Amino acid sequence: MVAPRLLSVARGVADLRREPKEDAELVHQVHIGEMLTLLASRDAWHFVQAEDHYFGWIHGSSAAAQATSATVARCVAVALADVRAEPDRSSPVVDRAPAGAWLPLGRRTDRGGWSR
Repeated sequence: MVAPRLLSVARGVADLRREPKEDAELVHQVHIGEMLTLLASRDAWHFVQAEDHYFGWIHGSSAAAQATSATVARCVAVALADVRAEPDRSSPVVDRAPAGAWLPLGRRTDRGGWSR
């Protein structure tokens, strides 16, 4: 059996479009950490199927290659969790993850329980 290639949503919230262009109809939104099944690619866009079975085009800047679906993750349990550039409260916020999003658990840092 050939396993499908998987992508992981790399932004807090990313749009799935009907066509591979920014002004195309919005068909669905996916959250950071969600797994997407890659079905096709065209230029900087990927045609994917989301975990909840929606299909659409996502821009490559919003998705990252995923080696396996067996990733250790933690669920966001607040309305919006800040994603910071560095493991420090004074570091700039680079994105926000909505409640219910699954964030891959990276390696722990030595500073106050932060993960990368």
